[in-house]
Amino acid sequence: RGRRHPRVALLLLLVGGLLSGLTTQRAIARWGQDRRWRPGRWLGFTRAVGPSQSTLHRVLRPLDVARLELELGHWRQQVRAA
Repeated sequence: RGRRHPRVALLLLLVGGLLSGLTTQRAIARWGQDRRWRPGRWLGFTRAVGPSQSTLHRVLRPLDVARLELELGHWRQQVRAA
């Protein structure tokens, strides 16, 4: 619909949802749209309501999953070593 959400806010929503145990784009989108905690206030969204599932899908679709897993694994090793 032409509305844009800040990419950092979208990624923070995805990470926060995963850390909260949510495993689907739909569940994360619903969590982000929950008006009781207003994700905009905490994550940097510029709109009153969080993104839809289709928006999250468009953000995730171009990601190279193997590369992301490799980078996250490397980061995890660095965190554990610290």
